[in-house]
Amino acid sequence: MSEDTKETATVVEAEDGKATEDGGAKALQIILNVVLVAVIIVTGVVIMIKLEAMKKPPPRKPVVPRMLKVQVADITVGEYRVTVTGNGTVAAKNEINIIPEVSGKLTYVNPEFREGGFVDRGEVLFRIEQSDYVEARNQILAGIAASEAEIAYQKDRKASLGKELALAKKTWEISNQESERLRRLYEKKAASEAELNRTLLSEQSAKQVVEQYKSNIELIDPGIVRIEAQLESARAQLAKADLSLSRTEYKMPFTGRVSCGGITEGQFVGAGQPLCRVQDVSVYEIPVPLSLSDWHALAPGIGSRDLETSPMPVEVVWKNDAGRPYVWPGKVVRMSSTLNRKTRMADLVVEVRDDGDRLLRPGMFCEVTFKGQTLEGVTTVPRRALRENDTVYLAGPDNKLEIKNVDVWRRSGERVVIKGGLEAGDQVITSVVEEAVPGMAVAVISRNGKKVSGEPRAEDAHPAIENGATPKGY
Repeated sequence: MSEDTKETATVVEAEDGKATEDGGAKALQIILNVVLVAVIIVTGVVIMIKLEAMKKPPPRKPVVPRMLKVQVADITVGEYRVTVTGNGTVAAKNEINIIPEVSGKLTYVNPEFREGGFVDRGEVLFRIEQSDYVEARNQILAGIAASEAEIAYQKDRKASLGKELALAKKTWEISNQESERLRRLYEKKAASEAELNRTLLSEQSAKQVVEQYKSNIELIDPGIVRIEAQLESARAQLAKADLSLSRTEYKMPFTGRVSCGGITEGQFVGAGQPLCRVQDVSVYEIPVPLSLSDWHALAPGIGSRDLETSPMPVEVVWKNDAGRPYVWPGKVVRMSSTLNRKTRMADLVVEVRDDGDRLLRPGMFCEVTFKGQTLEGVTTVPRRALRENDTVYLAGPDNKLEIKNVDVWRRSGERVVIKGGLEAGDQVITSVVEEAVPGMAVAVISRNGKKVSGEPRAEDAHPAIENGATPKGY
């Protein structure tokens, strides 16, 4: 082996020895670190054990069950007046067109005869020139007077002719007796034929006078009948003339409001020409749609004809923009004969009279409360107090929840009418109860809308429960 090779082997052996020494140092360092960590952990565990041994256990407290806070309403049993509320629009009960029945020039127009004007009953709205109608009436009166005078004359003439007829009959009777006397004398040759003929001529003349009087008298009666017929016709014409004359002045048939106008004095109006409309302000009607079920609840067995003799009382309310209510009493006077095809409701017609303030007007939307029959031995609860299957929750005297079945008579708005299942003094729970369990503890925090002071404690409803146990039903 050469010297260079020997030197090289010596260097390699030296380097391998140094590497071996470095590896042993690192291993020793790792072992020391592990031992140190183990000592720290063991020391910590020992300290924790000693501290735990020195710690005192906390005092145990009894577990108090959860109590449900509820709101209740006290039950009272007694009379209940069935009421139903509806809405309707005010309409004029009496509304007419003002139409002249005669033609002519207007000589007077009421200052209130304009849009929105008020005219009292009996006031003159307008007057048509009367001169032509007065003249026509006077002519008829003259004809009537003439006919009456003619009838009186004919009756007087008849009476006079009757008297003359009586005298003529007397004369005829005397002439007849004279003729008979002369005939007997002539037969005895005591009278001449000439004397007999003169007597017979006198008798014949007296008879002709009697017949003439009778004929004249008989002609008078038909003449009187004809004149009397003419007189009746004239009197009918007079009545018509009086009517036409009266129609020249139109008076308000009721106290009302004028809904149109615009006529002036001097204007010519024709018969049958509409001038305006007027509405009666003393009485109005409000058709209110109502279901048949509501109507039967209000008045079972009552029909439209019964309302004519026994109208149902109502209360009509209208509120202004500020919310101020105005109230009028009214009555149901009739019911519509058919149901609305879309809503299946009937219109109850409410009649309401204005109290003098003239506030009611057609078109106002009002609330109407119908006051129907009175029930005995029933109670009402808020609609929210009625639970599934017609049951209610009660807060019992021992502050435990009870569930009762009730007999529901009617649901009306936010109230439910109950006619069985509840007694006076029961406390019906009106607040929300998510999971009701009979016997669960309840705490009344509000009664009849008023806060209750001194709420009952859960301990009053259940004994204390040790060791975290849970009562049945929770």
